[in-house]
Amino acid sequence: MLYGRPRPGKEADFAGLTARINELDGRYALSDDERARLEKMVNQREGIAILPWEEIGCPRIGRDEAADRWLEEQYRTRHVDPEDEWHGRTLAEVREDLEGVYVEELAAEPDGMAGIIGPLTGLLDFRGKVVGYCEAIIGEELAWEAYEPHTAEECLVYAACIDQKLGEFLEEHDALDDEEIESIEELFEAVRWLRFWGGRGFGYEPWE
Repeated sequence: MLYGRPRPGKEADFAGLTARINELDGRYALSDDERARLEKMVNQREGIAILPWEEIGCPRIGRDEAADRWLEEQYRTRHVDPEDEWHGRTLAEVREDLEGVYVEELAAEPDGMAGIIGPLTGLLDFRGKVVGYCEAIIGEELAWEAYEPHTAEECLVYAACIDQKLGEFLEEHDALDDEEIESIEELFEAVRWLRFWGGRGFGYEPWE
């Protein structure tokens, strides 16, 4: 998941928190105290960060008219569905629960959206397993790197390495099967995403 970039003047604090977060989060098992400390540091970093939703202009519910209109449209169809979590609730109740939430679907710069997502990821977060499953094309080392945290600079380097391996693979293979074509398309999408966000100063951390 994307974790933002430092606000002006907060670069050193942001880098220090990120290093400590990655060191702690990389351990196999954490105690309750360590998890609490990790959560506190994540919140501290978020407090001095420009968040990805801000970067691409996502409006917020309760703050922006466009987001409130979007919520009202969603509510009209969802609250009448007995299977939906909004069923039986008023619009005011739903709006209160979602106060301040960014509406990713209304981003002013939709190029930041991930082309391939998973069931637990947001619209901005690229699913790391997409790269992890492409070992036959990019090699084991680059495939497994998808599960490691990356700073913005590392995102750009990673994108370049994947792009190079893709080029080499395509030069060596004239005929591609359907599975290879799908993997190549997914890898190109990963490169696009890494370059978009890495070029804007954003790093990412893998989901657990």
